[in-house]
Amino acid sequence: MSNQQAIIGLIDQGWSQHRVARELALDRKTVRRHVRLNQAAKVLHFDRRLRARSQEPL
Repeated sequence: MSNQQAIIGLIDQGWSQHRVARELALDRKTVRRHVRLNQAAKVLHFDRRLRARSQEPL
């Protein structure tokens, strides 16, 4: 399992970023970066779905 998958999995379970960093022996800024990248990807995916839906014929 990659660090990114481990980070996101633990965050989704309700762990704090500080705890995740401590448990995985990573810098807190690394954890924060992966969390932000994951959130940005979710927003982008949601935005694309909305755009595709709005372009469908009625």
